[in-house]
Amino acid sequence: MAKTELGIALNTAFGTKIEERLENVLNAGFTHVSLVWGENDEDHEKFYRQAKYIKENRVPVYSVHAPLYPTDYTDRGVGVMWESTPEALTYREFLCRCAREIAEHTDAPYMVLHPTFHPTMPAPTEAGVENFAYVAEYCRTVGIKVALETMEVPSHLAILLEKLPSDIVGVCWDSGHNLAYTPEVDWPREAKGRLFCTHLHDNDGKTMGPIPNTRCDTHFLPFDGVRDWEDAMLSLAESGYRGPLTLEVKKGRDVCRQLPIYAEWGEARFMKEAYARADRLRTIFEEACRRLGG
Repeated sequence: MAKTELGIALNTAFGTKIEERLENVLNAGFTHVSLVWGENDEDHEKFYRQAKYIKENRVPVYSVHAPLYPTDYTDRGVGVMWESTPEALTYREFLCRCAREIAEHTDAPYMVLHPTFHPTMPAPTEAGVENFAYVAEYCRTVGIKVALETMEVPSHLAILLEKLPSDIVGVCWDSGHNLAYTPEVDWPREAKGRLFCTHLHDNDGKTMGPIPNTRCDTHFLPFDGVRDWEDAMLSLAESGYRGPLTLEVKKGRDVCRQLPIYAEWGEARFMKEAYARADRLRTIFEEACRRLGG
């Protein structure tokens, strides 16, 4: 098999400008990046600046994260998509705008989209399936695909995978969400043949309480939490996934337990360490693929 490429999401919380951040990413050894479109005009302007600079430097963008938090349209975030309301219709048009601008400003093949926002959600609805189907079909017209991210409530993702076409809708496996929120679900194996991309990071699992919440989602570098990476990479290999390994790691998040050493390193050192951890994952992943025959 070809050597697995390594990428990283640019939202690492160091606060550097795109010029310095991209230099740190490339110096560390990463070959591609992921971006965030965001919820408001300030986020969008940041996305435009980043996308322009990245395109000028000919760095591939593998995915762009769609909005999920509350916006001017709703205080409930992407969870409103499961309703049959004017608010839901407005939000799905907001997501279509995101898809259109991803296609206009980047070469990214995937829009990463959360199927839910809160750890407690109403039961999946037919209206919700129709709303996500509408967004997916719009993505088809602009030439990108939807990668639904593994979140707190597995039922909503499961029904979307059942109902929506596999050629345009798949899964973004977020290893940290999976560990903290739904450790009982082996998402790579569950989504076999439907994995489009990855968000790889580590955490403490559900050590901060029995109810899933953002305090669990620390976005540590791989091997700094409790994830069994040998099993995780075997699961990923068995799923049939052979795409890039993309990290989604952060210096720290205000709501989470943090590792002070990340901030002490600074961004350049953090990126180099992130690449070293990703390279370890690659070795484990490729060995698992070889044992499986390719």
